[in-house]
Amino acid sequence: MNRQIFYLVAMGVLLTAAWLWRDRILNPYAERNGLREQDVGNVELTGRAVELALTGSRGMAVAYLWYEATELQKKNRWNEVELVVRSLTKLQPHFITPWLFQSWNFAYNVYAEVDRPREKLYYLARGCEMLAEGDKRNRFNPDLRFNLGLYQQHKINQSDETNIMRS
Repeated sequence: MNRQIFYLVAMGVLLTAAWLWRDRILNPYAERNGLREQDVGNVELTGRAVELALTGSRGMAVAYLWYEATELQKKNRWNEVELVVRSLTKLQPHFITPWLFQSWNFAYNVYAEVDRPREKLYYLARGCEMLAEGDKRNRFNPDLRFNLGLYQQHKINQSDETNIMRS
């Protein structure tokens, strides 16, 4: 009986100490140095909730989504690719590679696959929107802004379809 009471008291003391450590030392340090997630960029609630719910299996989910996006692209199922890519970027909001790769995919690869100028402009806009959203989530990464300008320069100002894209 005494051992159980000792364990309960020890748990209470340790949990209180951990809470005080986080509240008094870690949170002010994170705020001072801009380490909290809301300091890095906008936080999306649904993506964060899914990320936390997956816990240890997030890596497997991400690997499956990359595979699924590649397979759907091989079959030219662009709308489904877009949905999978949205899920992928929600699971990895601060990893820059999905934002850069998938926006390039829409702005260049899918752009080359479709024939009508309207569809080309749509997928160029989807790629640019993806970069803009990634920039909102990752404020301190200049690569996203650089690529946004690069895509617009290449596809609107210097492509074979410049007259169509400008109008």
